[in-house]
Amino acid sequence: MSTKQFFLQLLLSSVVSISLVFGLSLAMDISDYFDLSWMTLIFFIFLSIVIFYLGKNASKSKNQFLFMNIIVMNMFVKMLLSFAIILMYVQLKEPENKLFVVPFFIIYFIFTAFETYFMTKQSKVKSMTQENV
Repeated sequence: MSTKQFFLQLLLSSVVSISLVFGLSLAMDISDYFDLSWMTLIFFIFLSIVIFYLGKNASKSKNQFLFMNIIVMNMFVKMLLSFAIILMYVQLKEPENKLFVVPFFIIYFIFTAFETYFMTKQSKVKSMTQENV
């Protein structure tokens, strides 16, 4: 996957995420949690960019296990920091109900699907370069 394709698809994932959160806010009382939505979106955009470049470098590496290590590290870091974001939000904002997790998980699932997609593309590049060696 080219860098241009990645950023276009990142933009599309971001627009879809915000559109779904906004659309859902019309049906559910989650508009009070837009601050969490923006914070979550920025976090996942940043994480996706970091993982894209790490994966891009790993796909060119001679180390067979580097790409898999990045996948495992990404899962661990994403879960840990996601938990930290939710915990910090609860501590700082003391939300009235548990609906604040709805926009968070919408964005989480969209970006997880996006990361799975682009990392699958990168792993195919990795396997093709290994076959040529």
